[in-house]
Amino acid sequence: MPRLLHLRPRLCRCLRLGLCLLGACALLVACSAPRSQRRPVTGSTQPTVARPAADRVTAVRPLVQRAARRHGVAEDLVLAVIAVESSFRPDARSHVGARGLMQLMPRTAASIARHLQREDYDITDPEFNIEAGTYYLGYLIRRFGREDLALAAYNAGPSRIGRLARRGDALPSYSQRYITAVATSRRRFTASDLHDDVPVAEARAIDHDRAGLRALLREEFGERPDEALPAPVADPSAGDSGG
Repeated sequence: MPRLLHLRPRLCRCLRLGLCLLGACALLVACSAPRSQRRPVTGSTQPTVARPAADRVTAVRPLVQRAARRHGVAEDLVLAVIAVESSFRPDARSHVGARGLMQLMPRTAASIARHLQREDYDITDPEFNIEAGTYYLGYLIRRFGREDLALAAYNAGPSRIGRLARRGDALPSYSQRYITAVATSRRRFTASDLHDDVPVAEARAIDHDRAGLRALLREEFGERPDEALPAPVADPSAGDSGG
């Protein structure tokens, strides 16, 4: 029995040495594997970037051009908002219920539909979603008089951004990140002359920032959108727009 107790520390050391050797062998095998077979590291902070399919961009471009011209909003700005909001996916839906290419909330969409005299509409229909989203973006630009504030309001709600603007407070960090994302996407569209291979972030910018999501959930309905929104602007090219 004393002899066995004397051998026990040696057995433990041998086991630890064996485990170390096995770990070293596994590491060597992993490092020697071809790069294409290596598994990605979980939790990487590298942002996921996707290129929207050419047909998705091509399909919405005429709708964007018509809506941008009708409501006095720059075409590349509308495209940039669509890129950040939905990555050109008509079926996109956020955690708070915003839907479609320009991620409209159902209540906002219903209000705009009344002003556009669209009794029968589908919020996910690209034509209606772009028309309503561009109309709303144009309204916010005219209301705030600054494009950055309009984008912040589009993202986090006009009531909250209006209160900050009246107090002269700085925009929240999530609003600043959203504005930067849209500006970056807009430069890419402009630089590529609106080509179809523009890189677009796959996820909505708001999904990268839980603070922004909470701000949307806390947004107060202090003003009725259907009362605040102005009447639609007549389209000077309505005669050749094809409806």
